[in-house]
Amino acid sequence: MDFVSPDAAMHATVSTGDPSIGELIYLSPGSDPAGTSHASIRFRFGVTGVNGTFEIDTCCVAPANHLVFVDANVTNVNPTFTKGVETVGTPPPPNTPPVARCQPVVKNADGNCVAAVTAAEVNNGSSDTEDGTNLTLTLIPAGPYPRGVTPVWLRVTDTGGLKDSCTTTVTVNDVTNPIIACPGKDSVECQSAVPAAATNLAGFVAQGGTASDNCGAPTITFRGDLAAGSCPRTITRTYRATDGSGNFAECTQTIIVHDVTKPTITSCPKD
Repeated sequence: MDFVSPDAAMHATVSTGDPSIGELIYLSPGSDPAGTSHASIRFRFGVTGVNGTFEIDTCCVAPANHLVFVDANVTNVNPTFTKGVETVGTPPPPNTPPVARCQPVVKNADGNCVAAVTAAEVNNGSSDTEDGTNLTLTLIPAGPYPRGVTPVWLRVTDTGGLKDSCTTTVTVNDVTNPIIACPGKDSVECQSAVPAAATNLAGFVAQGGTASDNCGAPTITFRGDLAAGSCPRTITRTYRATDGSGNFAECTQTIIVHDVTKPTITSCPKD
């Protein structure tokens, strides 16, 4: 077997089927592979099965062009050597990357129209062969998240620094009704003096009403007047505040129409 790089460590696996105690012979160029007198380096090891793993370091000797296995009786055996990343003895298992598993998350918006979500809530059983569930979870972006649907990435990192990621969504729903307060009670003497109903938030506020919502200014709509009686006449006026998610709240204003002014006689008929 020829070395490709004589200055690099050579890792080899021997498969001989010989359970005896033997030596790995590292031969100099031009030497007889069946002999033992020209060995530059020898490594004695016990073969416990059909496979043995050992290491030869070529940094300190001339390049070799043969590797042979010699058993305890100096009977030459030609095993199969495979270059690879191996260690003397039983090599540790390789560190495999974790597997990220995501799940969508749905939350209700808070008073600021956002929702906080943790990486653990998005995690759906991410795991690692070596570390199990002992993983570092990172959610990107970190939030808090606004109303609506936000794509997110869950990154999982094992103790060896290997990573995996998955994508999902965070959905934030606004389920909070607006807050509305109608203008105060009003009294007029004539029907013609009844104020016109407000048709928007600015007009509603101008008449003394207030309205707010956790996700922005609501829309004000006039729902109608309901009149009862004649003198006095009571008008119940209804307003509705609606937010961007369709949540709404209503209030009523009372307007009394009561004529309490006596008529004035400007002139009487002549006698």
